[in-house]
Amino acid sequence: MEPVETRRAIPWDRLVPVLLFVLALGISWIGLRWGLPSDLHHQSYHPDEEVIFRYSREIDLSKGDLTPGFYNYGTLYLALLRVAGDMAATYGGVEEGAPWKWVGNTHFAGRILSALCFAGLAVVVFFITRRLSGTLGGAFAGLIVALSPALAVHSRFQTTDLLAVFLLAMGSLYALKLTDEEEPSLKIWALAGLFVGLSAGTKYTGVLGVLTILVAAIVAKRLSPKGLLVAGLGTLVGFIVGTPGFLLEPAAFMRDFKYEMWHTSAGHGLVFEGMNGFGYHLVNLILVVGLFVLFIGLAGVGGALFKGEKRFWPLLAFAIPYFLLIGRAEVLFLRYTFPLAILIAVGFGWVMQQFHERGGWMRVGVVIGILAVARSAGMSLDFATRMASPDARDVAVARLRQEAKPGDTVGLVSDPWFWSPPFFPDSTISRMPMGGLPGAMYGLEKMAEATVPPIPKRFVPENPNERYDWDLNLLSEIRPTYVVFTSFEVGPVARLSTRTDLVEVPKLLVDRFKAFHEVLERDYQSLTPLQGNSLAEKYAAASAFPEDLTYVKPEVWIWRRKTP
Repeated sequence: MEPVETRRAIPWDRLVPVLLFVLALGISWIGLRWGLPSDLHHQSYHPDEEVIFRYSREIDLSKGDLTPGFYNYGTLYLALLRVAGDMAATYGGVEEGAPWKWVGNTHFAGRILSALCFAGLAVVVFFITRRLSGTLGGAFAGLIVALSPALAVHSRFQTTDLLAVFLLAMGSLYALKLTDEEEPSLKIWALAGLFVGLSAGTKYTGVLGVLTILVAAIVAKRLSPKGLLVAGLGTLVGFIVGTPGFLLEPAAFMRDFKYEMWHTSAGHGLVFEGMNGFGYHLVNLILVVGLFVLFIGLAGVGGALFKGEKRFWPLLAFAIPYFLLIGRAEVLFLRYTFPLAILIAVGFGWVMQQFHERGGWMRVGVVIGILAVARSAGMSLDFATRMASPDARDVAVARLRQEAKPGDTVGLVSDPWFWSPPFFPDSTISRMPMGGLPGAMYGLEKMAEATVPPIPKRFVPENPNERYDWDLNLLSEIRPTYVVFTSFEVGPVARLSTRTDLVEVPKLLVDRFKAFHEVLERDYQSLTPLQGNSLAEKYAAASAFPEDLTYVKPEVWIWRRKTP
């Protein structure tokens, strides 16, 4: 008899996480060099990258120096960036003596760390969801992460966020292992605590992950004193490993920790003025996972709880207090919602697994899920394409330099920073001290050295400390040939221009903008199309995205003086 040929089953449990990792990493790689220092601008277009880089250089693991003297958030990412930066200096082909090129290489190395954490997050979410539903559900949940527009954008930044969320997800995965039928080993308790501690040592809010561990133990009816002690010690060890300054520099740690708590409650200028945190973060979540994914994911969480799936409670134990915490804050960056993407993706995957297992017409739900994922993929591709293309600020400079005549000037309505088109190389200098001066003043000094038309100008009174944005003296005294401003500068004041309930300081800032714009419209012609009648309508594009997505999709408005 002829031997019967058998067909091997595809090992999806092993193949899917590999494919998810490759997919997410590949997506991150598109546009990974966005906004890096160049001949045109010597600092990154991301406002936090230079700050994080500089503090990372205060750490020197080879000498046992573990304290950066900066604790607005944990130290773990700074330490990893120091290692990555040293490797970039050694193998990147650029000596430390070429500052902006070397710094750019370090930024790139730090972005690779973020990209790896993003890819790892997709894989960990797959394993979490597979544990709660099945392989198909895990695949869908991993895709939600890998194709998330906002997560993919931030995976291309040299920042702490993706590392913190990845470690939090790892802590959640090990916490859920406590709910297995067999008795969990102390190793599981220790690893759950360790990853939560490391997450908190990257961003302090990760400490809420201990609630996931505690509720997982309650759900599993395993409130082992020894296990809880081991998990607690693991958390403490992870936090101290991540932020050793907690013990080595307690005064500096408390100083910056208190500042960060104050900052989140005091606000961030006009950026989030007048916004409801809970509603705003729900909108942010739409940009993180997509509208349909958000709706299906939340419905999935509710459905799982209704069916008695108690293993969702540990994830909710983190998500609910965390959402209350960030919703009540006055600083509402989109990136703060990233930890919530874990629960939403898991809920979405659970629904898809249910549709698949029930079969028949219910599998139409899987098709709907595929369409929702495709929508997220389209948004993610749009951002990736934007980040791989020339930045709008660079385009504006190229345009004006092409048409400007000798002696032409361009007026800036605020101090040069990351938002500024690079009319001089240090236009994007951070606000940290430079050359013995505050960063803003250093930038103004460098601006005074610019010689390529149009030459940038900023009105600075005799006492520089009295300068302010949207100063009418820019138009009446300097009378620049052009006036240029971006989404970051005009968005908040234009959005608030229709409000009648503003308190003293916001009202003053908005009134200055209105007065400035009235003269601007009289004496200048907009080279950028404006829509609508009110200022809010004319500059609606400036508020189309949260600030930390606007980093990569800024709008630039150019005005030219009508008469010489």
